[in-house]
Amino acid sequence: MNEKKAIRRALIAALKADVDVAALVGGRIYSNVPDTRVYPYLRFGPIQSVEDDAEGLRSFEVNVQIDAFSRAEGVVEVEDLLAAARAAIHKVDLTLAGDYRLIVGRVVSDRQFSQRDGETAQGILTYEADIQEGPCA
Repeated sequence: MNEKKAIRRALIAALKADVDVAALVGGRIYSNVPDTRVYPYLRFGPIQSVEDDAEGLRSFEVNVQIDAFSRAEGVVEVEDLLAAARAAIHKVDLTLAGDYRLIVGRVVSDRQFSQRDGETAQGILTYEADIQEGPCA
């Protein structure tokens, strides 16, 4: 287990447990999207971790990209999905697996646009987490 897996698992659990997210995507929250995809859905994109040790504690700043995809007309469904995802994870106290502890997690940005195929709307939500490794003080 590393800090990236720990935050990804916690975010997936929080998103799947949220009634508003579930109403929009059901359980369609993926790291790897199946070929038989059904819209709308959420996909975990790149996750970047930067070590930020301070005061003798091993800590990380982890940035997670969560993508929303829809084939409904326009970007309204993607906007609704981003809003539901934001409400489910922004400044929520998530429990992390392993020896990791979430200090703070927040959504720092989101945006939406139409893809070049003219059928698919995409949204990108960026989540930033400050994580410490080791026993709680």
